[in-house]
Amino acid sequence: MFYSYLDSIQEQSHQLASHSFEHSRLFTNAILHCHDITQLIRDAERQERGLFTIRTGEEPRRKQ
Repeated sequence: MFYSYLDSIQEQSHQLASHSFEHSRLFTNAILHCHDITQLIRDAERQERGLFTIRTGEEPRRKQ
């Protein structure tokens, strides 16, 4: 029974290896190949700046 599982795993791995997958892109590479969090942090690009609000001179709001 154990050998049938090994054979099944081997067959599945051969099937996966035979498929053609797209090359990884920026997000995938950042997640899989980056071990230092400071390499993931970046400044917002011009088109992303509207997603953020910066408050100056205010105390942080606290839940009541």
